Amino acid sequence: MPSLQKCPRMLPRSLKRYVIIRKILFWTIAVIFCVSTPFIILFSLGYSFDPEHKSFIKTSALAIKTEPDGADIFINGKKQPYKSPYTIRYILPRGYTVRIEKKGYYPYETTVSTRSGHVMDCSVILIPDVSKMEMASFPGEVYGYLVYKKYLDVRILCFTDQGIYDSDKTGKDYIVLSRKPLERDEAKTLRGFVEIDDTYFFWNRKIIYKIAPPKPDALPGNREVTRVYTAHDRLRMVKSGIKDRYLIIQDGKEVLAIDNEKSTVVFSLFTLKRRASSAYYDEKDGAFIICDYDDITKQMKLFRKALRTNLLGEIKTFVQEQREDKKTI
Repeated sequence: MPSLQKCPRMLPRSLKRYVIIRKILFWTIAVIFCVSTPFIILFSLGYSFDPEHKSFIKTSALAIKTEPDGADIFINGKKQPYKSPYTIRYILPRGYTVRIEKKGYYPYETTVSTRSGHVMDCSVILIPDVSKMEMASFPGEVYGYLVYKKYLDVRILCFTDQGIYDSDKTGKDYIVLSRKPLERDEAKTLRGFVEIDDTYFFWNRKIIYKIAPPKPDALPGNREVTRVYTAHDRLRMVKSGIKDRYLIIQDGKEVLAIDNEKSTVVFSLFTLKRRASSAYYDEKDGAFIICDYDDITKQMKLFRKALRTNLLGEIKTFVQEQREDKKTI
């Protein structure tokens, strides 16, 4: 045991060592503070060191949004810790390769260039993966089909070797319109379709077909398929018009109206001057937009031609005259 007389001799040495250690710690902390403070201030102001240019530059941010949410994000091949939507902050202003992946959707990849002091937006709408297909349940071999809208629904008019079907967009819920199929070559050339009061009209460049409404007490699939009109030249327009009572068509240079209920009634509306001329009928406005040759300017011009208010009366008069002619014969 050391005596108490030796303790006073040991205190000065311990105190001296203690003071030296305190000074070392103080100056070490002071140096670290002085060196790190500018970096902390610069970082808080949005600056970062760019090793490529060897200088401090203001950083940028990249906001990634996807539809739907919850997609994996890869920046330059590195997966990010969070899923979309996600904003990556304090990145150097340069080009980045952004890849978005989500199960059930096609991967999306693009290059985004960020700007110093700006937040760049990267919004992506992912496309569902359609590699998996479901077969529709139409019986027989499909020759052709037409897609149309009925109210807010999308429907399919399908032509097979076993008949004609009207289906929902899944191809699973359908009704049989006719068990009498069109020829393969006819079904392949169909170009358009319109439904008027449960009557189906569809056509190619030469022929307009009609599926009449079902007869009372008729069995499903026994609707009659007939040819309404055969073009003399080429069908360039088929529209429903005049209170859905007529089909407005362009056959070559002739613009005609065909009675939906009595297809033998064909009413000539007007004749275009050139075979290359065209007419468009606006069902809502009841007027034509016509591109035709102008005799004055000797050029093709656009014209607007409104249907006369008494046109329906003239058509009825024309029908009555035809009936009287048949009775006289």
